[in-house]
Amino acid sequence: MLKKRGDIIKSLPIQPYVAVAAISLVCLGLSFLVFQEPMILGLIIFSAVGVYCLLNYFTTTILSLVVFRSSLDIFSSQGIPALFAIGMIAIMILYAACKILLGESLQLDRFWLFLIAWVAVTSIWVVLLPIGGLGLGGAYFSEALREWVRLFSFAIAYLMVLQLKGRVHPVQFINALFLSLIVP
Repeated sequence: MLKKRGDIIKSLPIQPYVAVAAISLVCLGLSFLVFQEPMILGLIIFSAVGVYCLLNYFTTTILSLVVFRSSLDIFSSQGIPALFAIGMIAIMILYAACKILLGESLQLDRFWLFLIAWVAVTSIWVVLLPIGGLGLGGAYFSEALREWVRLFSFAIAYLMVLQLKGRVHPVQFINALFLSLIVP
């Protein structure tokens, strides 16, 4: 039996006026942020489209990210591959959190668990460096952090590839990697 529209709204856990007020405050805050830095609007839109594609077209998105990642190496002096890696990490963590909250399982294997444990151990190096625990001082902190993000992005990229297990034939994945040699 279909419920009336008013019954559905009354059954929501929060009142509609609270939701409207919260959305209005978020939009107002975003408008002030965009007014200060207009590039943030593009970043927000790009992120929303990326998350939408990741959730709805997961296989195509992951293969596209792998191909696109190799074409960014020529821009390494501007730091673009590092920004891409940070974005990829954020998107994959968001994807994993959504899967866990929905009660679905992530594809994991022992090598990934070893890899993430190794990256966690190497993070001690990044923590000890600025406090002088390694005797080098804080001068090398930015390089150490950049290297750690690069290593962490390898683990995240491997996690992305694991999620394709059973969906993509290995030959198709290798063809995408060969395509990434042409793109740059």
